[in-house]
Amino acid sequence: SVMIMHSAAMIFAPGGTGTEWEIFQTIEQMKSGQLIVVPIYIVGDKHIHWQSFYDRLDDMINRGTIKRHEVEALLIHVDNPEDVVKLLTKSLKLG
Repeated sequence: SVMIMHSAAMIFAPGGTGTEWEIFQTIEQMKSGQLIVVPIYIVGDKHIHWQSFYDRLDDMINRGTIKRHEVEALLIHVDNPEDVVKLLTKSLKLG
């Protein structure tokens, strides 16, 4: 969508398979140059909300279908929304 194309960052909160699909689609579009590379913030406890996402990511890395450095350069994991606000304020020089 147009909103995604003009975003300074992407923020993903816990969800289901649709959320993971959106994250992987965003990563691929950034890797292929369809989207400008911006930080992707994954918000929430890694073990409670995101374990299946990181397990799937590790599996793809181990099988060689995605490269670790390509993904790690894009993803920033934060445990709570307040941390995202702090990081965005700093990176966008709003504060």
